[in-house]
Amino acid sequence: MRYSLFLPLLTIFLVQPGCAGEETLSVELAVSDTDSAAVESVDARITAERGNAIIEATRIAAPSVVTITTITRVTERVYDPWSDPFFNDPFFEEFFGRRPESSGSEGPTYREREIPGMGSGFIITPDGYVLTAEHVVHSADEIEITLSDGRSFPGEVVGRDPYTDTAVVHATGCEDLPVSVLGDSDNLEVGQWAIAIGNPFGFIVKDPQPTVTVGVISATNRTMRFQLATGEVRVFEGLIQTDAAINPGNSGGALVNSLGEVIGINSSILSTSGGNQGIGFAIPINTARAVAQEIIRYGGVRRSYIGFYLQDVTPSIAQAMGLRSTEGALVTQVDKGSPAAEAGLETGDIVLEYNSEPITGVNGFNEQFQHSVPGDDVVLVVQREGRQYRVALVIAERAEET
Repeated sequence: MRYSLFLPLLTIFLVQPGCAGEETLSVELAVSDTDSAAVESVDARITAERGNAIIEATRIAAPSVVTITTITRVTERVYDPWSDPFFNDPFFEEFFGRRPESSGSEGPTYREREIPGMGSGFIITPDGYVLTAEHVVHSADEIEITLSDGRSFPGEVVGRDPYTDTAVVHATGCEDLPVSVLGDSDNLEVGQWAIAIGNPFGFIVKDPQPTVTVGVISATNRTMRFQLATGEVRVFEGLIQTDAAINPGNSGGALVNSLGEVIGINSSILSTSGGNQGIGFAIPINTARAVAQEIIRYGGVRRSYIGFYLQDVTPSIAQAMGLRSTEGALVTQVDKGSPAAEAGLETGDIVLEYNSEPITGVNGFNEQFQHSVPGDDVVLVVQREGRQYRVALVIAERAEET
């Protein structure tokens, strides 16, 4: 307050040096009243500014976001140098002594090591079903689920789907938990708000309260190829791209819109340093919801199977095949004995429609196909040698890969 009064007084002395006494008192009183009103006005503006859409969305979504800690046990062989023939040479016994009598006599030695892990998830039912990314719980032997209020429950994997990087975990022994509001990821607009909620670096801060980062939807329907730490390569389709910061520990957490609705599961980042560089990816909630329903009902995902492979029709392909446009998807291979083969599809066919929906390319086909389940009847319109045909087939179930 001292500085706010001093500056106006200093101005009066410089402008009206002959009126210091009375004017000083009146200015002090005026500034005091004005300053109090100004402070109240600023406080009101700050309060109004704090009540923005991001805060409201966080208040809605954050209570149902959980921290998932895992323990993975691995068995390792313990290296015994005395079992190496190099050290059994009499020459080296002169320097290192004779090999212990017990060393190597019982065969190889193994030990168990525990590897901790951490990710995020969000609750989808009051009795503790949690959606998360599959790679968070991929090989976990123990799971603990911690709510934002500090309560913890043991967790068990209900089912995993590595094809979509989606998993359902159940927090046992709980009820009446806060539940996420699931939105609609089919109607996303590039540029709309995207809020990532999770628990990055949870081992460091040791706090169950989720953190929030904000960005926008950068792109939709992305197809990305990722290599896991195990060396396994996975290809994910239809991903949401966002510049909201996604860091280690955020995986499995909620990507939320400005209404507090979950629109995706935070999954991965594209980075040269291991940290966020503004290119993150999330599994669309519509995809994850369908997978979760399959897992909860059947314990796994019934994967639809037609039995052919497609690629986009490029201008050069269209020219070579005498096509008038690049619309449709080109069949590049048909599996023997598959529904596609039995229906008469051949390599070189152009798929133009899927159940009366026009197909503009591979992504368009996948968008339609992902809504089909084993047993569904499908009618395709295909073009072959300049003529169009209707092909009817029944979706089969993909055999589990071993």
